[in-house]
Amino acid sequence: MRKFLPLCLTVTAFVALSFSSSCVSETDPPEDTALETLFTLMQGTFSSEAQSDADPAFFPIILHMEPVWTERGRWLYVEQAVAGRETDPYRQRVYHVFRDETGQLVSDVFTLINEQDFVGAQFNPAVFDDFDADILEYRSGCAVFLEQTGPAEFTGGTYEDQCPSSLQGATFATSEVLISEEGMVTWDRGFDAEGQQVWGSESGGYIFLRAD
Repeated sequence: MRKFLPLCLTVTAFVALSFSSSCVSETDPPEDTALETLFTLMQGTFSSEAQSDADPAFFPIILHMEPVWTERGRWLYVEQAVAGRETDPYRQRVYHVFRDETGQLVSDVFTLINEQDFVGAQFNPAVFDDFDADILEYRSGCAVFLEQTGPAEFTGGTYEDQCPSSLQGATFATSEVLISEEGMVTWDRGFDAEGQQVWGSESGGYIFLRAD
């Protein structure tokens, strides 16, 4: 299902033009119910605490995904933290969800240049209104490509070894996701140059149940 879609913009140009028309365009006619359903399912607060209670190999994680820049397309602020330590998140991202010119559903991934300034922004998404795309850094090769597998279900992932990672000796990372009404399953793993897994769960993905 996953495929490589070559970028026709440099990273700098991509970030600058993501808020407007570009070669990676948003095709979102009113009848595009799949895109709208996907974006809706990705919003909310999710928790892996039930999985952690059943299997201590998994941490109890709280995941927030909140719409931002609603006048500029489908953007989400994403924040993850260990339960009980929500004021010290270990991951902050911005996702851009769209259907590209080939018809592919895509979730592009960005980091925030000054992450600390946006901790807790899921409770005040309007804070993003004072900023533009120059607060973001595009994670080239880390986009998640999705397909609809049910009326309210989507599955997808990154493309093979295209997402670079240096964490714990890795050279690339992969992400696999399943998104549904109940929540989502995310399986992130890092691999070294020989293709050996060096971080991430070996038994399966984190199960995030909708908590809101």
